[in-house]
Amino acid sequence: MINLNELAHQQDDENLEITLKQHWMIPVQISIACLMLFAVPFIAYGFIGYFFAPLLESPAMQAAFLVILSCYALLAMLYLLQTYLDYYLDTWIVTNKRIISAERESLFHYTISELRLYQIQDVAAEIKGFFPSILGYGKVVVQTAGEVSEFTFLNIPNAQAAAQRIISLTDADRKLHVEALTKIGEVEKENPITKKRI
Repeated sequence: MINLNELAHQQDDENLEITLKQHWMIPVQISIACLMLFAVPFIAYGFIGYFFAPLLESPAMQAAFLVILSCYALLAMLYLLQTYLDYYLDTWIVTNKRIISAERESLFHYTISELRLYQIQDVAAEIKGFFPSILGYGKVVVQTAGEVSEFTFLNIPNAQAAAQRIISLTDADRKLHVEALTKIGEVEKENPITKKRI
């Protein structure tokens, strides 16, 4: 998890504007999916016990069923852990100078990316589906001119408002960036560098 008080390469005039996390509905969906996953072995045991009762009377079949059930439960718990960690650790931070994306790609793969606001070319919010439409969460896509061509923030609450806020911060930063470049150009005109031939 990113420490918001100690951002890497933080400038003196850089302020935290928005911290984006996934919507609370995502862990609810994960929990429902996991409950369904954990219900499958009990349903399978009841189905086998009802239709194929002689199979479960054999000690070898009971042991095999127990091993299969244990492997299934282990995989289901691993899925639960991975999806909850993905929800908890994915964070997007927007300052008045840049966007920092911290995303967990897999169980042992964590990526932190950075994007300067003046490099942003387009910001769009996309809300698809029944629950996202009702609850107002969705995807925010930031297109850039940098090395990474697109930043995608998934399941963001108030996606439209987040996109508008990023656009306004981008416009303000771009204006400051142009003013700074203009001042540098004026200074260079006043103090031209003389080139000597060797």
